[in-house]
Amino acid sequence: MKILNKIKKIIIVLFFRYLLKPINYKILTYKESKEFKESHVQQLIDQIEKIENLQAKKKAHLELKKKFPTNILVLESYYSFLNNNNFNFFYELKNYIDIQLTFLRKLKLDHKFQYFIPWQVFCGSVGNTHNASTLIQAKEMGLIDNHPITFVNSTNDLITNKTLFSYFAKRIKILKGHQFSYNTLFLEKYFRSPLDLGVSPYKKSYFINEFSKNQLLQKKTIEKIDSPFFKLTEEDSKRGDRELKENFGVSSDDWYVTIHARSGNTKKDHDLESFRNSDINKYYKSIELITKAGGKVFIMGNKKMPIIKKLPGVIDYAHHVNKSDFWDVYLSANSRFYVGTDSGHMLFADYFGVPSLIADTTLITTLIGMNKCDLFLPRILKYKKNGKKVNLDEFFSSNYMAIQHNISQTLTNKGLELIENTSDDIVDAVKELMDRTDNQKQTKKNFNLGKLQKKFIEKGNQLLKKNFSISLFIFATPSEKFLEKNIDIFN
Repeated sequence: MKILNKIKKIIIVLFFRYLLKPINYKILTYKESKEFKESHVQQLIDQIEKIENLQAKKKAHLELKKKFPTNILVLESYYSFLNNNNFNFFYELKNYIDIQLTFLRKLKLDHKFQYFIPWQVFCGSVGNTHNASTLIQAKEMGLIDNHPITFVNSTNDLITNKTLFSYFAKRIKILKGHQFSYNTLFLEKYFRSPLDLGVSPYKKSYFINEFSKNQLLQKKTIEKIDSPFFKLTEEDSKRGDRELKENFGVSSDDWYVTIHARSGNTKKDHDLESFRNSDINKYYKSIELITKAGGKVFIMGNKKMPIIKKLPGVIDYAHHVNKSDFWDVYLSANSRFYVGTDSGHMLFADYFGVPSLIADTTLITTLIGMNKCDLFLPRILKYKKNGKKVNLDEFFSSNYMAIQHNISQTLTNKGLELIENTSDDIVDAVKELMDRTDNQKQTKKNFNLGKLQKKFIEKGNQLLKKNFSISLFIFATPSEKFLEKNIDIFN
Protein backbone atom coordinates (compact mmCIF):
# COMPACT_ATOMS: atom_id res chain seq x y z
CA MET A 1 0.00 0.00 0.00
CA LYS A 2 2.84 2.38 0.86
CA ILE A 3 4.46 1.70 -2.53
CA LEU A 4 1.18 2.46 -4.37
CA ASN A 5 0.78 5.73 -2.46
CA LYS A 6 4.35 6.69 -3.33
CA ILE A 7 3.79 5.96 -7.03
CA LYS A 8 0.54 7.95 -6.94
CA LYS A 9 2.33 10.90 -5.37
CA ILE A 10 5.06 10.83 -8.04
CA ILE A 11 2.46 10.77 -10.83
CA ILE A 12 0.64 13.77 -9.34
CA VAL A 13 3.91 15.74 -9.01
CA LEU A 14 4.88 14.99 -12.59
CA PHE A 15 1.39 15.89 -13.81
CA PHE A 16 1.54 19.32 -12.18
CA ARG A 17 5.14 19.93 -13.25
CA TYR A 18 4.85 18.99 -16.88
CA LEU A 19 1.26 19.30 -18.03
CA LEU A 20 -0.60 21.85 -15.97
CA LYS A 21 2.05 24.58 -15.97
CA PRO A 22 1.54 26.64 -19.15
CA ILE A 23 5.22 27.61 -19.15
CA ASN A 24 6.25 23.96 -19.35
CA TYR A 25 3.73 23.28 -22.10
CA LYS A 26 5.12 26.15 -24.18
CA ILE A 27 8.64 24.84 -23.87
CA LEU A 28 7.59 21.27 -24.56
CA THR A 29 5.80 22.21 -27.78
CA TYR A 30 8.50 24.64 -28.93
CA LYS A 31 11.25 22.09 -28.35
CA GLU A 32 9.48 19.73 -30.75
CA SER A 33 8.82 22.39 -33.38
CA LYS A 34 10.53 22.53 -36.78
CA GLU A 35 12.06 25.86 -35.89
CA PHE A 36 13.99 24.55 -32.90
CA LYS A 37 15.08 21.12 -34.14
CA GLU A 38 17.24 20.37 -31.12
CA SER A 39 18.27 16.84 -32.05
CA HIS A 40 18.86 17.79 -35.70
CA VAL A 41 21.07 20.75 -34.76
CA GLN A 42 23.10 18.65 -32.33
CA GLN A 43 23.66 16.07 -35.06
CA LEU A 44 24.97 18.77 -37.40
CA ILE A 45 27.32 20.08 -34.70
CA ASP A 46 28.59 16.54 -34.07
CA GLN A 47 29.24 16.10 -37.81
CA ILE A 48 31.26 19.32 -37.92
CA GLU A 49 33.39 18.14 -34.99
CA LYS A 50 34.55 15.21 -37.12
CA ILE A 51 36.03 17.51 -39.79
CA GLU A 52 39.83 17.57 -39.45
CA ASN A 53 40.77 20.45 -41.77
CA LEU A 54 40.55 23.70 -39.77
CA GLN A 55 39.46 25.96 -42.61
CA ALA A 56 36.82 23.46 -43.76
CA LYS A 57 35.57 23.17 -40.18
CA LYS A 58 35.41 26.94 -39.82
CA LYS A 59 33.42 27.21 -43.06
CA ALA A 60 30.98 24.53 -41.87
CA HIS A 61 30.50 26.37 -38.56
CA LEU A 62 29.76 29.63 -40.38
CA GLU A 63 27.21 27.95 -42.65
CA LEU A 64 25.45 26.37 -39.65
CA LYS A 65 25.53 29.71 -37.82
CA LYS A 66 23.93 31.39 -40.85
CA LYS A 67 21.22 28.70 -41.03
CA PHE A 68 20.40 28.83 -37.28
CA PRO A 69 21.28 32.42 -36.23
CA THR A 70 19.25 32.28 -33.00
CA ASN A 71 20.33 28.87 -31.76
CA ILE A 72 22.51 29.12 -28.65
CA LEU A 73 24.08 25.68 -29.15
CA VAL A 74 25.31 26.69 -32.61
CA LEU A 75 26.76 29.97 -31.35
CA GLU A 76 28.55 28.30 -28.44
CA SER A 77 29.94 25.58 -30.67
CA TYR A 78 31.37 28.17 -33.08
CA TYR A 79 32.89 30.24 -30.26
CA SER A 80 34.51 27.16 -28.72
CA PHE A 81 35.99 26.20 -32.08
CA LEU A 82 37.56 29.65 -32.55
CA ASN A 83 38.83 29.77 -28.97
CA ASN A 84 40.28 26.26 -28.96
CA ASN A 85 42.13 26.88 -32.23
CA ASN A 86 43.44 30.35 -31.33
CA PHE A 87 41.43 32.29 -33.90
CA ASN A 88 40.48 35.83 -32.89
CA PHE A 89 37.37 35.13 -30.82
CA PHE A 90 36.99 38.17 -28.54
CA TYR A 91 33.73 39.54 -29.93
CA GLU A 92 32.03 36.38 -31.19
CA LEU A 93 29.54 36.25 -28.28
CA LYS A 94 28.71 39.96 -28.31
CA ASN A 95 25.06 39.30 -29.25
CA TYR A 96 24.60 36.32 -26.93
CA ILE A 97 22.08 37.92 -24.55
CA ASP A 98 20.06 39.47 -27.38
CA ILE A 99 19.80 36.07 -29.04
CA GLN A 100 18.66 34.51 -25.77
CA LEU A 101 15.97 37.18 -25.34
CA THR A 102 14.80 36.78 -28.94
CA PHE A 103 14.47 33.06 -28.33
CA LEU A 104 12.49 33.63 -25.14
CA ARG A 105 10.16 36.16 -26.80
CA LYS A 106 9.03 33.45 -29.20
CA LEU A 107 7.84 31.55 -26.14
CA LYS A 108 6.53 34.77 -24.56
CA LEU A 109 8.84 34.03 -21.65
CA ASP A 110 11.28 36.93 -21.93
CA HIS A 111 10.02 38.23 -18.56
CA LYS A 112 11.49 35.02 -17.07
CA PHE A 113 15.03 35.81 -18.25
CA GLN A 114 17.78 35.14 -15.73
CA TYR A 115 21.50 34.45 -15.74
CA PHE A 116 21.89 30.71 -15.16
CA ILE A 117 25.31 29.70 -13.83
CA PRO A 118 26.56 26.44 -15.41
CA TRP A 119 27.20 23.58 -12.98
CA GLN A 120 30.93 23.48 -13.93
CA VAL A 121 31.46 26.85 -12.25
CA PHE A 122 31.01 25.54 -8.71
CA CYS A 123 31.48 21.81 -9.33
CA GLY A 124 34.65 22.00 -11.43
CA SER A 125 38.00 23.67 -10.83
CA VAL A 126 38.03 26.56 -8.36
CA GLY A 127 39.30 28.72 -11.21
CA ASN A 128 35.90 28.40 -12.90
CA THR A 129 34.31 30.53 -10.17
CA HIS A 130 36.15 33.60 -11.45
CA ASN A 131 33.56 34.18 -14.16
CA ALA A 132 30.71 33.93 -11.65
CA SER A 133 32.33 36.58 -9.46
CA THR A 134 32.58 38.91 -12.47
CA LEU A 135 28.94 38.26 -13.36
CA ILE A 136 27.75 39.02 -9.82
CA GLN A 137 29.81 42.19 -9.52
CA ALA A 138 28.75 43.38 -12.97
CA LYS A 139 25.14 43.12 -11.87
CA GLU A 140 25.71 44.73 -8.47
CA MET A 141 27.61 47.63 -10.06
CA GLY A 142 24.98 48.21 -12.74
CA LEU A 143 27.12 47.14 -15.71
CA ILE A 144 24.52 44.58 -16.83
CA ASP A 145 20.73 44.37 -16.58
CA ASN A 146 19.28 43.53 -13.19
CA HIS A 147 18.09 39.97 -13.90
CA PRO A 148 18.26 37.22 -11.24
CA ILE A 149 21.46 35.12 -11.12
CA THR A 150 20.52 31.48 -10.61
CA PHE A 151 22.44 28.28 -9.90
CA VAL A 152 20.79 24.87 -10.09
CA ASN A 153 22.34 22.86 -7.27
CA SER A 154 21.27 19.32 -8.01
CA THR A 155 23.48 17.88 -5.29
CA ASN A 156 25.57 19.77 -2.78
CA ASP A 157 28.03 16.86 -2.66
CA LEU A 158 29.50 17.91 -6.01
CA ILE A 159 30.42 21.44 -4.93
CA THR A 160 34.22 21.76 -5.14
CA ASN A 161 34.72 24.06 -2.15
CA LYS A 162 31.65 24.32 0.06
CA THR A 163 33.04 27.14 2.21
CA LEU A 164 33.76 29.33 -0.81
CA PHE A 165 30.36 28.42 -2.26
CA SER A 166 28.66 29.61 0.95
CA TYR A 167 29.98 33.11 0.20
CA PHE A 168 28.69 33.01 -3.37
CA ALA A 169 25.32 31.60 -2.23
CA LYS A 170 24.54 34.83 -0.36
CA ARG A 171 24.68 36.79 -3.62
CA ILE A 172 22.73 34.49 -5.98
CA LYS A 173 19.52 32.47 -6.20
CA ILE A 174 19.95 28.75 -5.51
CA LEU A 175 17.54 26.15 -6.90
CA LYS A 176 17.76 22.76 -5.19
CA GLY A 177 16.57 19.34 -6.31
CA HIS A 178 12.98 19.62 -5.09
CA GLN A 179 12.55 22.85 -7.06
CA PHE A 180 13.42 21.30 -10.44
CA SER A 181 10.96 21.20 -13.31
CA TYR A 182 11.09 20.64 -17.04
CA ASN A 183 11.10 24.42 -17.36
CA THR A 184 14.12 24.79 -15.05
CA LEU A 185 16.21 22.19 -16.86
CA PHE A 186 15.39 23.69 -20.26
CA LEU A 187 16.20 27.24 -19.23
CA GLU A 188 19.37 26.10 -17.50
CA LYS A 189 20.57 24.50 -20.73
CA TYR A 190 19.63 27.21 -23.21
CA PHE A 191 19.70 30.39 -21.15
CA ARG A 192 22.68 29.81 -18.96
CA SER A 193 25.41 32.42 -19.01
CA PRO A 194 28.30 30.84 -20.96
CA LEU A 195 30.67 31.18 -18.02
CA ASP A 196 32.06 27.71 -18.67
CA LEU A 197 33.42 29.09 -21.95
CA GLY A 198 35.51 31.61 -20.05
CA VAL A 199 33.39 34.68 -20.75
CA SER A 200 31.37 37.14 -18.66
CA PRO A 201 28.92 39.88 -19.65
CA TYR A 202 29.41 43.58 -20.10
CA LYS A 203 26.28 45.58 -20.90
CA LYS A 204 24.49 43.31 -23.41
CA SER A 205 27.59 41.50 -24.65
CA TYR A 206 29.80 38.62 -23.57
CA PHE A 207 33.56 39.00 -23.64
CA ILE A 208 36.53 37.03 -22.40
CA ASN A 209 36.25 37.21 -18.62
CA GLU A 210 39.35 39.34 -18.07
CA PHE A 211 37.91 42.00 -20.41
CA SER A 212 34.70 42.10 -18.37
CA LYS A 213 36.61 42.19 -15.10
CA ASN A 214 38.64 45.09 -16.44
CA GLN A 215 35.40 47.07 -16.79
CA LEU A 216 34.78 46.48 -13.07
CA LEU A 217 38.29 47.65 -12.20
CA GLN A 218 37.78 50.82 -14.23
CA LYS A 219 34.47 51.57 -12.51
CA LYS A 220 35.93 50.88 -9.07
CA THR A 221 38.83 53.23 -9.83
CA ILE A 222 36.55 56.04 -11.02
CA GLU A 223 34.18 55.66 -8.07
CA LYS A 224 37.05 55.04 -5.59
CA ILE A 225 35.68 51.68 -4.46
CA ASP A 226 38.34 49.62 -2.68
CA SER A 227 36.22 47.00 -0.88
CA PRO A 228 36.95 43.35 -1.86
CA PHE A 229 34.38 41.02 -3.41
CA PHE A 230 34.20 38.94 -0.21
CA LYS A 231 34.98 39.62 3.44
CA LEU A 232 35.35 36.81 5.96
CA THR A 233 32.25 36.41 8.08
CA GLU A 234 32.65 37.09 11.78
CA GLU A 235 32.00 33.42 12.47
CA ASP A 236 34.71 32.19 10.06
CA SER A 237 37.15 34.82 11.23
CA LYS A 238 36.74 33.91 14.91
CA ARG A 239 36.95 30.19 14.20
CA GLY A 240 40.14 30.62 12.16
CA ASP A 241 41.79 32.87 14.73
CA ARG A 242 40.85 30.41 17.47
CA GLU A 243 41.99 27.20 15.73
CA LEU A 244 45.00 28.40 13.70
CA LYS A 245 47.55 27.73 16.45
CA GLU A 246 46.09 24.34 17.29
CA ASN A 247 45.99 23.15 13.69
CA PHE A 248 49.17 24.63 12.22
CA GLY A 249 51.26 26.03 15.08
CA VAL A 250 50.81 29.57 13.77
CA SER A 251 49.47 32.38 15.95
CA SER A 252 46.69 34.64 14.66
CA ASP A 253 49.09 37.52 15.38
CA ASP A 254 51.70 36.10 12.98
CA TRP A 255 51.83 37.25 9.39
CA TYR A 256 52.16 34.73 6.61
CA VAL A 257 52.15 34.33 2.84
CA THR A 258 50.42 31.68 0.72
CA ILE A 259 52.38 30.16 -2.17
CA HIS A 260 51.16 27.87 -4.93
CA ALA A 261 53.25 26.64 -7.85
CA ARG A 262 50.92 24.81 -10.23
CA SER A 263 52.65 21.53 -11.11
CA GLY A 264 50.29 19.83 -13.53
CA ASN A 265 50.10 16.78 -11.26
CA THR A 266 46.48 17.33 -10.21
CA LYS A 267 44.99 17.10 -13.70
CA LYS A 268 47.96 15.36 -15.32
CA ASP A 269 48.17 18.20 -17.82
CA HIS A 270 51.93 18.79 -17.72
CA ASP A 271 52.18 19.29 -21.48
CA LEU A 272 48.79 20.88 -22.19
CA GLU A 273 49.10 23.47 -19.41
CA SER A 274 52.88 23.84 -19.43
CA PHE A 275 52.43 27.55 -20.21
CA ARG A 276 51.33 28.12 -16.58
CA ASN A 277 52.90 25.23 -14.70
CA SER A 278 55.97 25.88 -12.59
CA ASP A 279 58.47 24.34 -10.20
CA ILE A 280 58.29 24.93 -6.44
CA ASN A 281 62.11 24.90 -6.32
CA LYS A 282 62.08 28.35 -7.94
CA TYR A 283 60.34 29.73 -4.87
CA TYR A 284 62.75 28.63 -2.13
CA LYS A 285 64.73 31.89 -2.26
CA SER A 286 61.51 33.82 -1.77
CA ILE A 287 60.43 31.50 1.04
CA GLU A 288 63.75 32.12 2.80
CA LEU A 289 63.33 35.89 2.36
CA ILE A 290 59.86 35.77 3.94
CA THR A 291 60.77 33.56 6.88
CA LYS A 292 63.91 35.60 7.65
CA ALA A 293 61.69 38.69 7.78
CA GLY A 294 59.58 36.97 10.47
CA GLY A 295 56.79 35.62 8.28
CA LYS A 296 55.39 32.13 7.84
CA VAL A 297 54.67 30.40 4.54
CA PHE A 298 51.76 28.09 3.66
CA ILE A 299 52.33 25.96 0.56
CA MET A 300 48.88 25.63 -0.99
CA GLY A 301 47.55 22.91 -3.27
CA ASN A 302 46.55 19.28 -2.74
CA LYS A 303 48.17 15.95 -1.96
CA LYS A 304 49.14 15.43 -5.62
CA MET A 305 51.55 18.36 -5.39
CA PRO A 306 55.30 17.66 -5.01
CA ILE A 307 56.35 17.28 -1.38
CA ILE A 308 58.51 20.22 -0.31
CA LYS A 309 61.61 20.41 1.86
CA LYS A 310 61.03 20.66 5.59
CA LEU A 311 61.96 24.23 6.46
CA PRO A 312 61.40 26.33 9.61
CA GLY A 313 58.36 28.56 9.33
CA VAL A 314 56.99 26.66 6.32
CA ILE A 315 53.77 24.64 6.47
CA ASP A 316 53.19 22.09 3.71
CA TYR A 317 49.46 22.73 3.77
CA ALA A 318 48.90 20.82 0.51
CA HIS A 319 49.70 17.55 2.33
CA HIS A 320 48.53 18.59 5.80
CA VAL A 321 46.12 16.40 7.71
CA ASN A 322 44.01 19.47 8.57
CA LYS A 323 43.62 20.68 4.99
CA SER A 324 39.95 21.52 4.33
CA ASP A 325 37.60 23.80 2.37
CA PHE A 326 37.46 26.12 5.36
CA TRP A 327 41.23 26.51 5.68
CA ASP A 328 41.61 27.03 1.92
CA VAL A 329 39.46 30.13 2.33
CA TYR A 330 40.61 31.38 5.73
CA LEU A 331 44.35 31.08 5.06
CA SER A 332 44.07 32.83 1.70
CA ALA A 333 41.81 35.58 3.02
CA ASN A 334 44.17 36.38 5.91
CA SER A 335 47.51 36.12 4.14
CA ARG A 336 49.72 39.18 3.70
CA PHE A 337 49.94 38.36 -0.01
CA TYR A 338 49.82 35.45 -2.46
CA VAL A 339 52.77 34.30 -4.57
CA GLY A 340 52.39 31.78 -7.35
CA THR A 341 51.08 30.82 -10.72
CA ASP A 342 47.95 31.54 -12.71
CA SER A 343 45.61 29.00 -11.08
CA GLY A 344 42.49 28.73 -8.96
CA HIS A 345 44.42 29.54 -5.79
CA MET A 346 45.12 33.08 -6.97
CA LEU A 347 41.34 33.67 -6.90
CA PHE A 348 41.03 33.07 -3.17
CA ALA A 349 43.38 36.01 -2.69
CA ASP A 350 41.64 38.12 -5.33
CA TYR A 351 38.15 37.60 -3.85
CA PHE A 352 39.27 38.74 -0.40
CA GLY A 353 41.35 41.70 -1.59
CA VAL A 354 44.77 40.15 -0.90
CA PRO A 355 47.64 41.36 -3.17
CA SER A 356 49.14 38.81 -5.54
CA LEU A 357 52.34 38.14 -7.43
CA ILE A 358 51.44 36.05 -10.47
CA ALA A 359 54.55 34.47 -11.99
CA ASP A 360 55.45 31.98 -14.70
CA THR A 361 52.53 32.64 -17.03
CA THR A 362 52.41 33.17 -20.77
CA LEU A 363 48.92 34.65 -20.87
CA ILE A 364 48.87 38.44 -21.20
CA THR A 365 45.08 38.29 -20.67
CA THR A 366 45.78 37.46 -17.01
CA LEU A 367 47.31 40.93 -16.61
CA ILE A 368 44.14 42.60 -17.96
CA GLY A 369 42.14 41.32 -14.96
CA MET A 370 44.69 42.12 -12.23
CA ASN A 371 44.43 44.81 -9.55
CA LYS A 372 46.63 47.81 -8.96
CA CYS A 373 48.25 46.26 -5.88
CA ASP A 374 49.29 43.10 -7.80
CA LEU A 375 52.51 42.26 -9.63
CA PHE A 376 52.76 40.27 -12.87
CA LEU A 377 55.80 38.27 -14.01
CA PRO A 378 55.23 36.98 -17.54
CA ARG A 379 57.37 34.49 -19.36
CA ILE A 380 59.05 36.57 -22.02
CA LEU A 381 59.06 35.18 -25.57
CA LYS A 382 61.90 35.28 -28.04
CA TYR A 383 62.34 34.26 -31.65
CA LYS A 384 64.45 31.12 -32.10
CA LYS A 385 65.85 32.42 -35.37
CA ASN A 386 67.57 35.54 -34.05
CA GLY A 387 67.05 35.51 -30.26
CA LYS A 388 65.08 38.78 -30.37
CA LYS A 389 62.49 39.19 -27.63
CA VAL A 390 58.81 39.77 -28.45
CA ASN A 391 58.18 43.45 -27.75
CA LEU A 392 55.16 45.13 -26.18
CA ASP A 393 53.64 45.95 -29.58
CA GLU A 394 53.26 42.23 -30.24
CA PHE A 395 52.57 41.39 -26.59
CA PHE A 396 49.42 43.53 -26.54
CA SER A 397 48.15 42.58 -30.02
CA SER A 398 44.82 40.77 -30.42
CA ASN A 399 46.50 37.93 -32.32
CA TYR A 400 48.86 37.22 -29.43
CA MET A 401 46.13 37.56 -26.79
CA ALA A 402 43.99 35.09 -28.74
CA ILE A 403 46.51 32.30 -28.05
CA GLN A 404 44.68 30.49 -25.25
CA HIS A 405 44.96 26.78 -26.10
CA ASN A 406 47.69 24.39 -27.27
CA ILE A 407 49.96 27.27 -26.36
CA SER A 408 53.31 25.48 -26.41
CA GLN A 409 52.68 24.00 -29.86
CA THR A 410 51.28 27.28 -31.20
CA LEU A 411 54.34 29.21 -30.05
CA THR A 412 56.64 26.57 -31.54
CA ASN A 413 54.80 26.87 -34.86
CA LYS A 414 55.41 30.63 -34.75
CA GLY A 415 59.13 30.09 -34.19
CA LEU A 416 58.97 31.30 -30.59
CA GLU A 417 60.36 29.95 -27.33
CA LEU A 418 59.79 30.89 -23.70
CA ILE A 419 62.22 32.54 -21.33
CA GLU A 420 61.33 31.13 -17.92
CA ASN A 421 61.14 33.29 -14.80
CA THR A 422 64.14 32.67 -12.57
CA SER A 423 64.17 32.38 -8.80
CA ASP A 424 65.85 35.81 -8.74
CA ASP A 425 63.00 37.30 -10.82
CA ILE A 426 60.52 35.99 -8.28
CA VAL A 427 62.45 37.04 -5.18
CA ASP A 428 62.91 40.59 -6.56
CA ALA A 429 59.16 40.84 -7.08
CA VAL A 430 58.47 39.43 -3.60
CA LYS A 431 60.71 42.16 -2.12
CA GLU A 432 58.68 44.78 -3.96
CA LEU A 433 55.39 43.27 -2.78
CA MET A 434 56.69 43.22 0.80
CA ASP A 435 57.44 46.94 0.46
CA ARG A 436 53.84 47.52 -0.66
CA THR A 437 52.35 45.77 2.37
CA ASP A 438 52.98 45.76 6.10
CA ASN A 439 52.97 43.21 8.91
CA GLN A 440 49.33 43.97 9.68
CA LYS A 441 48.48 42.64 6.21
CA GLN A 442 47.45 46.11 5.00
CA THR A 443 48.29 47.27 1.49
CA LYS A 444 49.83 50.73 1.36
CA LYS A 445 47.42 52.90 -0.61
CA ASN A 446 50.00 55.28 -2.06
CA PHE A 447 52.97 53.09 -3.01
CA ASN A 448 55.08 54.53 -5.81
CA LEU A 449 55.56 52.89 -9.19
CA GLY A 450 59.00 52.82 -10.74
CA LYS A 451 59.93 54.74 -13.87
CA LEU A 452 59.73 51.67 -16.12
CA GLN A 453 56.48 50.51 -14.51
CA LYS A 454 54.90 53.86 -15.41
CA LYS A 455 56.27 53.53 -18.93
CA PHE A 456 54.87 49.97 -19.17
CA ILE A 457 51.37 51.14 -18.18
CA GLU A 458 51.47 54.12 -20.55
CA LYS A 459 52.62 52.12 -23.57
CA GLY A 460 50.37 49.17 -22.76
CA ASN A 461 47.29 51.39 -22.51
CA GLN A 462 48.12 53.04 -25.84
CA LEU A 463 48.36 49.64 -27.53
CA LEU A 464 45.14 48.34 -25.96
CA LYS A 465 43.31 51.42 -27.19
CA LYS A 466 44.71 50.87 -30.67
CA ASN A 467 44.06 47.12 -30.88
CA PHE A 468 40.66 46.66 -29.16
CA SER A 469 37.30 48.36 -29.59
CA ILE A 470 36.34 47.79 -25.95
CA SER A 471 37.86 50.11 -23.33
CA LEU A 472 40.76 48.36 -21.56
CA PHE A 473 43.32 49.68 -19.06
CA ILE A 474 46.28 48.12 -17.27
CA PHE A 475 46.34 48.36 -13.48
CA ALA A 476 49.11 45.90 -12.53
CA THR A 477 52.70 45.77 -13.80
CA PRO A 478 55.79 43.56 -13.70
CA SER A 479 58.30 44.38 -10.99
CA GLU A 480 60.64 47.29 -11.70
CA LYS A 481 63.71 45.03 -11.67
CA PHE A 482 62.09 42.61 -14.12
CA LEU A 483 61.51 45.49 -16.55
CA GLU A 484 65.10 46.66 -16.10
CA LYS A 485 66.28 43.17 -16.97
CA ASN A 486 64.02 43.06 -20.04
CA ILE A 487 64.32 46.68 -21.16
CA ASP A 488 64.42 45.63 -24.82
CA ILE A 489 60.69 44.69 -24.81
CA PHE A 490 59.97 48.44 -25.00
CA ASN A 491 61.66 48.68 -28.42
